[in-house]
Amino acid sequence: MVRAYGKSPVNAPAPNPSRQRARREVSRRALVEPKKPGSPWPPLAAGAVVLVVLAFFGIADWLMSRSYHDALGGYSDLQVTLAPTVNLQSLPWNDGLPSSPASQFALAPDGYLVVNIGGTLYDFDNGKKLMSEAGSQIQSFAFVSGALAVITADGHLGYASDESFTDLGKLPQGPSRIAGSDTGDELFLHGGSSNYSLLSFRTAGDLQTLASSPEMIEAVAGNRERHVFSVDSSLFIQSGTGRPRMLLDFPDARITGLAINGSTIYCATGKGIYQLAGALAVPLVLGMGGQLSYTPHGLLVLNSENGRLYRLALTNDKQ
Repeated sequence: MVRAYGKSPVNAPAPNPSRQRARREVSRRALVEPKKPGSPWPPLAAGAVVLVVLAFFGIADWLMSRSYHDALGGYSDLQVTLAPTVNLQSLPWNDGLPSSPASQFALAPDGYLVVNIGGTLYDFDNGKKLMSEAGSQIQSFAFVSGALAVITADGHLGYASDESFTDLGKLPQGPSRIAGSDTGDELFLHGGSSNYSLLSFRTAGDLQTLASSPEMIEAVAGNRERHVFSVDSSLFIQSGTGRPRMLLDFPDARITGLAINGSTIYCATGKGIYQLAGALAVPLVLGMGGQLSYTPHGLLVLNSENGRLYRLALTNDKQ
């Protein structure tokens, strides 16, 4: 059931005052580095931090009770709070899909939607199992130039079709995640258990290091020329291989999803989805969050709590 609760705005949680967290934030700002010609990992500062301030558009009319039991299909146990500019819709779960939660999704430009359930890829619309010849579970995947690129659990990069898997070999630097760019012609590689770097790979074959980090890069969105990425609770923006700049830091909440539409940046934790407005992170939804992807029809979100897909239709969105 989707509701808006109470008679007053939800206040921003106060930043954690502990010295340990303060030291971690200073370290993160100082050590997230861009690539510099002649030296892949220069010790350059990442820019000044702007702490997140949670605010709402239209406080007076935001607090209204709305029920979406029918729109949410079988997900009536979901309890979230919505901004007045947001409509929440569930994507129907095909009967051919396993009942287990999905851990990741990827959307092709033509609307083809693929989900990862238990390390196996499925066509979301018809429930068909993909890549029967992969020989290994899928760690991460994304669309690039219409093809489905994957990283297997044993660290191999390849391309998938309905039944086959073309293995391009083991990744030398060990990234465990890939994400497609908003231009659709390049991949971001990140994650891993060490050597926490962000790389861009274009179909022409060039691999470029964009930044390095003392901690794992969790999510990324945009393109090589302008992109955002998250490290734990901190959000950075970077142009090309220039100096990353910290935009905000959520108190005690890891950023798990990012999306970009033009100049508008969206980010998500496990319990909220936000739109950035200057130095503000404006809540769109509280009570759900996870991986994000922007589409012309709104934001797709894979809710980390139940592993199900939803669409946030933004009534004030500018195309």
